[in-house]
Amino acid sequence: MTGGNFSFKSTKSSDGQGYYFKTNTLAISPNIGYFFIDKLAVGIRPSFSTQKIKYNPTGVINNYTSKRNEYGIGPYVRYYILQPTNRINFFAETSFLHSIVKDMYTIQNSETTSANTYSFAAGPVIYFNSSVGLELMVGYTNKQYVNSIFSDKTFFANIGFQIHLEKEQ
Repeated sequence: MTGGNFSFKSTKSSDGQGYYFKTNTLAISPNIGYFFIDKLAVGIRPSFSTQKIKYNPTGVINNYTSKRNEYGIGPYVRYYILQPTNRINFFAETSFLHSIVKDMYTIQNSETTSANTYSFAAGPVIYFNSSVGLELMVGYTNKQYVNSIFSDKTFFANIGFQIHLEKEQ
């Protein structure tokens, strides 16, 4: 199977101490997998995301900006609950992603680190025909930055497509 998802996120936040942040994130995550047994797929997922962050401290005229690019790859395991012939099916998936994170600042030099992300997701897939399906996915990720105390814990919702290539017999 092959497919993936695309996401865009825009966030405005404050740290409560006079700093305001606006973050725009664009991410793409294709995947390719193989059904080793009926209803169980194992595959690999590359990932790319880019993020632009504007900082606006109270009382400061100029905004500070930074950009973050993340490149990652990792395995996933997905299990479909119902029979493959159903027009609507449900799946559960777990994955691991190792990524390189590069931050570029307007007021400092750039900085590179890495992160490990563990995720779990589930949801329905609605098939247009025997091969192409639209996925609706909800899940949870835990991203730990290597050599850092920082981590991101996120609940998410995604939409994506999967194409199940059929084996010639």
